[in-house]
Amino acid sequence: MPEMETIFEELKEEVGGTSKRDLPHNQWISDRTWTLVDYRAMLKTRGSLQQRGERNLSRRINASFRQDRMARAENAAMEIEAKLNGGDFKAGWTIAKRWYRAATDRGPKPCFETMETQTTERVELYGKVEPPGEPIPINVQPFGICDGTPDDDEIRDVVKYHMKSGRAGGASFLRAEDIKRWLRGIEQEEDPERSGGCGRNWRRFVSLIQMIWETGTVPKQMLWVIVVLIPKGGGDYRGIGLLEPFWKVVEIIMDKRLNEVKFHDCLHGFVTKRGCGTAGLEAKLTQQLAYIRQIPLYGIFLDLRKAYDAMDRERCLEILQGYGVGRNMHRNYCRAATERRVQQQAAVNSARALDVTFKAYGQSLERVEVFKYLGRLLAMDDNDMPAVRANLKKARKCWTMFSRLLTGENMSPRVCGMFYRAVIQSVLLFGSESWVLTDTAMRVLEGFHVRSAYRMAREHKPRKNNDTGVWRYPSTEEVLEEVGLLTIRQYASADFDLCLGEERRRGTSKRLWWWEQRMDLDLAREMGDVISVVARDEESTGSWTDEEV
Repeated sequence: MPEMETIFEELKEEVGGTSKRDLPHNQWISDRTWTLVDYRAMLKTRGSLQQRGERNLSRRINASFRQDRMARAENAAMEIEAKLNGGDFKAGWTIAKRWYRAATDRGPKPCFETMETQTTERVELYGKVEPPGEPIPINVQPFGICDGTPDDDEIRDVVKYHMKSGRAGGASFLRAEDIKRWLRGIEQEEDPERSGGCGRNWRRFVSLIQMIWETGTVPKQMLWVIVVLIPKGGGDYRGIGLLEPFWKVVEIIMDKRLNEVKFHDCLHGFVTKRGCGTAGLEAKLTQQLAYIRQIPLYGIFLDLRKAYDAMDRERCLEILQGYGVGRNMHRNYCRAATERRVQQQAAVNSARALDVTFKAYGQSLERVEVFKYLGRLLAMDDNDMPAVRANLKKARKCWTMFSRLLTGENMSPRVCGMFYRAVIQSVLLFGSESWVLTDTAMRVLEGFHVRSAYRMAREHKPRKNNDTGVWRYPSTEEVLEEVGLLTIRQYASADFDLCLGEERRRGTSKRLWWWEQRMDLDLAREMGDVISVVARDEESTGSWTDEEV
């Protein structure tokens, strides 16, 4: 298990993070627009952007965005026309839907009330219900479904011809494009006519898939699942899980091997050339045949709401085993079903926590998302950004009052820096010893720190060359040295060196609801076992012991 986790982390580090500009939904923005946006951000960071200049620059940026939107619509129209002329109507409609989603405003994020509604709904969906009656009989002989370890050629075929690009990644942000790039690297390495290429990542990926298949164990990083809600209209949402692409490879291998099973003709979906269109044609032909024969036709349709989520997976696994699914495939299916039950238990626990109400003197206490506790803001989801923003607002107000007096007294930058240190260490970083700062929070604090330093400096200030009209900006190190300040990261590390630079604790989120959070299922099981044991001990003894604490 540690070896598999090490391989997964190495592959993840090879990919690295993707910048926001390289994301698919930002590809329509031109380099001209990005240049204007970068220029405005730089001026704001330097503290040299005046109100009039900011207004003019914002107008130029908005005009550039309008041109980019027009170009995006024209390119989408040309792609749609090419697909329609080629007879690929489905691809043309897909392009039209993609452009519509990008061009229209996004719907509001789920609010607190929506979270309660969706939680209650999922508790009912994933609750275990005893199936009525006897198990469904299996009247076929087991098929010869391959259960051996997939080789390199089979995995290559799955990645090259069956994995779809352009899909969202899972909790590790690995995508199908990364695996396809590893495949191109090994192919280039094996081709004698092509130089270069590197197949190291592909070989590690294949070894990881084979170990998962042989041992039935999965790296804990692959068990983290991000569940997002897609609006369906009418206030309803459809929840989907963003799986890791490694899971998709294993799933496609199992699906291809299940094609050995001769399914009934009434099944539509999963079977090649028998989709929704085939089902519609068969229904229409049945109606027309009944009309020709002049006999009545009775049609009964069952509309199952959330059919996939409410499916009895235990019975489904029994049926697959009866059809000839081997030990390895059955173990992988059971693993997926087990993780689903753990997620359901997490939903139940969250729902119960939301239903708890407290009363004082007969009155129900209000439930809030952020509360000021002894001068410090505590968030419902353990997010420290509300506290950072509140302290930043106070620090701006406090430093504005100080800077007016210091400017009126014509104090030196060093003296101003001493007063500023008192402000940031007493106001801005108040309560920071308990913060877990993300990169976003640190950038917000650094922006305020650098802008204040530029305004205090005298020698190292942004200056404009009258001949060329080009602005010269001194480095941040020069400005901080003149004012006599350190970076905000160093001041923060002096207060809580144990928290700075560390990742957020497992189970917390970056402004996400519980259904969008990454979940360590192994840790959830361990904590559930510990809590149950401690609860039983408490019932028997009536008090907590030192060992339990």
